Amino acid sequence: MHESGLMRGLVKQLDELARAHGCDRIAGVKLAIRESGGYSAEHFKEHFYAASGGSSAQDAVLDIEVTTDDTYARSPQITIVSIEVPE
Repeated sequence: MHESGLMRGLVKQLDELARAHGCDRIAGVKLAIRESGGYSAEHFKEHFYAASGGSSAQDAVLDIEVTTDDTYARSPQITIVSIEVPE
């Protein structure tokens, strides 16, 4: 399933970002997803929460912006805009 591969890759990136910030948990994630990727924010959240169990992002609050910007044909479907780590 295409979504599963995308989610595994996203969760892996988030785990790496958490480690780079010296923490084992991410409190929040702001993402931009391309509208042309075929995802609604709710559909995306369902797949994300299913894939993030046991990861640093397991309980992260998602802030998702669905964008119509297709300026770059090779731009990623999902962009990590920012993360929030616990203090």
